[in-house]
Amino acid sequence: MKKIRDGEDTKQIIDAYDAEMLERGTREIEISMPAAIATHDVELFGDGPLAKIGVKQKDFKVKSEESRL
Repeated sequence: MKKIRDGEDTKQIIDAYDAEMLERGTREIEISMPAAIATHDVELFGDGPLAKIGVKQKDFKVKSEESRL
């Protein structure tokens, strides 16, 4: 919104946002679909992304207050 208020090209900003969301959404679906299927099939669970990747993202930082939970 700030870029639009500053006079930048609205169409270009929205197109860039759409492209980013499409890429991120596609990646999340590619991970979550096999995870959902594997979670409901005990034999596949160990080969699914949930078991291989886990639930924490690599760049996720735990706040000191949360680490005590």
